[in-house]
Amino acid sequence: MVSDREPKSDATVEELREWVADEVDAVTELTGLEDGWRMLLDLELRWPRDREQIFERSHLPRCTTQSGEANPAAVQIDLLSDPLDGDPVALAEQVRDRWETAGWELSQVGPGYYRADRADGAFMTIEGAEGAGGKMLSLLVRSACSGNPSVAH
Repeated sequence: MVSDREPKSDATVEELREWVADEVDAVTELTGLEDGWRMLLDLELRWPRDREQIFERSHLPRCTTQSGEANPAAVQIDLLSDPLDGDPVALAEQVRDRWETAGWELSQVGPGYYRADRADGAFMTIEGAEGAGGKMLSLLVRSACSGNPSVAH
């Protein structure tokens, strides 16, 4: 989805990746699943073992669509947990509580599905659900937009 979000920073792609990685690591630690996450679009890639490959395979979503010029973009990671023994909704609620304590603006998208937004355009989602693959969490972390040439495209 393309939104007309103006760049809020001139952060480099490396700086945005570091911020995204820190947020992902905080969630993996909180949930106790430090080694239990896979890239949504390539389930063979594991977080954190394949961190650099995951970043390389992830797209940089555009924040604006201006024809004929470089458009600000963000860094985004989509992960899926390994099947869980415990309650995925309870884990999602723990993450929601952490984000709320950190000052993020929260909304509930659906049962066990939460979104956290920040004024600079960064956002994260966590969903705990049970499906055909078992009990799982999905996590999306998207940085703020940057107009830095290492990110914009």
